[in-house]
Amino acid sequence: MRKNTMLALPHSDLDAQPGDVRGLPKSERDALIINATQVDGQWVIISRYGDDAWQLDGFSSNTQANKKWLDFSTIPQALRGVIKAILYRYLRRGRYGASRPKGGGVRQFFSDTRPFLRHLQTLEIDHLGAVTPLVCSIRSRERIRDSNRTFPVLMCVSTASNPASSTTRRMSSFGKTRFAPRLIARRNARYVVIRPVCPDRPTPTREQDEDMNELTRWLRDQPSLTGTAPPLDLSGLPADPHELFDTWIRAAADVGVPEPRATTLATADADGRPDARTLILKGVDADGWQFAGLRSSAKGAQLAENPAAALNFWWQPVMRAVRVRGTVREATPEESAADFGARPASSDAAPSDWVLWRLVPERIEFWQGSPERRHTRVVYTRAGDDWTRRA
Repeated sequence: MRKNTMLALPHSDLDAQPGDVRGLPKSERDALIINATQVDGQWVIISRYGDDAWQLDGFSSNTQANKKWLDFSTIPQALRGVIKAILYRYLRRGRYGASRPKGGGVRQFFSDTRPFLRHLQTLEIDHLGAVTPLVCSIRSRERIRDSNRTFPVLMCVSTASNPASSTTRRMSSFGKTRFAPRLIARRNARYVVIRPVCPDRPTPTREQDEDMNELTRWLRDQPSLTGTAPPLDLSGLPADPHELFDTWIRAAADVGVPEPRATTLATADADGRPDARTLILKGVDADGWQFAGLRSSAKGAQLAENPAAALNFWWQPVMRAVRVRGTVREATPEESAADFGARPASSDAAPSDWVLWRLVPERIEFWQGSPERRHTRVVYTRAGDDWTRRA
């Protein structure tokens, strides 16, 4: 911890400090002033961002001295940086539509958060992007079983219909754990202000936040890339992309991804106007990737005008996606009839209108996400009868 230092520093300079640390070099970030006081006309810096502990103000007069500190050595090392960034943002900007918090509220948030962070440490989770609803649910059930204390979270909750409600004022928790599921499920609840920090994504300013409508703000506050990617050995990739697809889709099914064969088919009409819909992959063989539908449907008309398409698979729990692009050909009438015959008996489509199509791939991309946005792409491109691979 740094010793207190005295310097001539106008208060306006403190207010001019950034409201967020994203994008700041470490030297500038560590030099940010957390707390300062005036002595004989000069400013005494009490705490800086880079200190191992921050001393806060804004407590009642009878608060013990040791209760005015945030000791970051009690936070798991892997999560210490992001918690500092969250608390700094909270100190500088406060909740949406509210004033900056006092020291007592920040201290309470810090104290309530530590048990949850230690829980993440026991699960060997070293970044907030890997915290899934299941992780929170397990922690909530444990707290219900062990005690009736509050369940800490890393975000604030406000209610759009009544910003002054008691749920809004609970900055550091969802209240009693038994109340948490009801609050989370409310449609008019939105998460604001304190978000997991991603250095690659800029934070909206307060003015930009105020300009957003409720849906936009809600969308921006939703977590992304919350799955867990399996290990990927780039040195052991097969020469044929179909082998890798076989491995990936079976792996997705093995971990419980629902309907892993569901895919988005993108087409375009003769004027180049795009369209997309979700359907199921019927099969993959040397002749192409199979899907089916009505010749009289929009996709049937578009494929007749422009026989090119793309498929996109997204398996969220494993943070994997596959994109396939190529030309489309109709299967033989016999193959289309056989596919129609395999459909459920309740189908009311006419056999003469049913078509089995094959997308002959020219490019196949395998994408694996990373919470740190260091995504991996493996691209196969057709070269005659063979494939070239680029990772």
